[in-house]
Amino acid sequence: MFVPTFVIGACCGRIAGEFIYVLFPSGLGNIPIYPGLYAIVGAAAFSGAVTHSISIAIICCEATGQLSSLIPILIGLMTATTISGFLEPSIYDVIVRLKKYPNLGELPANRSIVHEIFVENFMQTNINFVTLQTSYMELRKLLMATPDQKAYPLVTNKDDRILLGSVGRRYLHYLLVHRVGHDSLHHVAKPVPEYLKKRHSTTNLQAVKLTDRSLSGNTLLSTSPLHQNFGEAQSPLAPLLRRQTLGDIKEPAEAVLDPTRKMSKLCDFVELDEEAIEPTPCQLVRGSSLSKVHNLFLLLGLQNAYVTDRGRLIGVVSVNELREVVSDIYAGKAALKYIDPNFHGA
Repeated sequence: MFVPTFVIGACCGRIAGEFIYVLFPSGLGNIPIYPGLYAIVGAAAFSGAVTHSISIAIICCEATGQLSSLIPILIGLMTATTISGFLEPSIYDVIVRLKKYPNLGELPANRSIVHEIFVENFMQTNINFVTLQTSYMELRKLLMATPDQKAYPLVTNKDDRILLGSVGRRYLHYLLVHRVGHDSLHHVAKPVPEYLKKRHSTTNLQAVKLTDRSLSGNTLLSTSPLHQNFGEAQSPLAPLLRRQTLGDIKEPAEAVLDPTRKMSKLCDFVELDEEAIEPTPCQLVRGSSLSKVHNLFLLLGLQNAYVTDRGRLIGVVSVNELREVVSDIYAGKAALKYIDPNFHGA
């Protein structure tokens, strides 16, 4: 992609240089005309306009071995990149959009609307969360209703909803199995494939490895404490911190309960381990502008973030919502769709 644009720019610059040399064969005053200089400036300017890159100036100087042309190259390059930046995205961003690769995209630098749209205008308010008073029955329903969610916010109660942290789906699944039993989660966890049962006898079941996704359907967020290397002897979560085998997937003795006792267990409150709680998930205040949210997601590589108002959980925003807002800005729909005239900032 770079070489064709560089060659096209050099050709255009050379043509312009030859044309000026024909008009002024003796030069402009005491300044001689070098068509080759026009060629290298044209190559740098055209490549910079297409790729929005300033580093092309260094490439041109290294290719020619001349530092005397650095000033004209920088002037042409910065002029071209500035003008093209206001008009269209770079060729790489265009390719990403055409190929429909997952990408957050760049915000238009020349539009003030990126500072007028706030996170509360495009966040999701329908939140699935876990409270300190959540029962095992409610937890089972939550896991069954959201099979693709990787982590859940932990709040004080349903009314106050003060954010305390986040809990991974894998840990909640582990907790349900060991407190209530496997049969209460037959719709939450994927069963062991039949071909594995047929292929391996009972003598070598211990050697067959299962992935984390086969056990829970999802994995934890990379920031969860469950990814830390705790020692098995020191951590009560040792079964979660190693790969499990088919032989390990069995109902614990304490989980083999009669129906009456199992129903009683389902009505109990969930007892969460402090080690399984991520106490500092990424949070945004309701008055955060689109520009700040976009920069935060780009710099930290976030997939989602919780939106709070004085500590109270009011919503969640993910890469998908952010991508949709950026797309609506380029399509000219953002002002009508997201800007709230009654909102005065925070």
